[in-house]
Amino acid sequence: MNTAKREQLLSVKELAWQLNRHPNYVYLMRKAGFPMPGNRTTLKDAVDWLAENPRWRRLI
Repeated sequence: MNTAKREQLLSVKELAWQLNRHPNYVYLMRKAGFPMPGNRTTLKDAVDWLAENPRWRRLI
């Protein structure tokens, strides 16, 4: 049995809630290049992407 904790895959609305942002914020992240294959991602992936792209809004 695998006891490793899996990260939950989140939809746009769920991710926005976790980030304490409006869903449009996540849609803008996607427009700026944030990958969401299958329209799902993890909170860790989003936080890592935001850390790597601090000025992502200039890419839009």
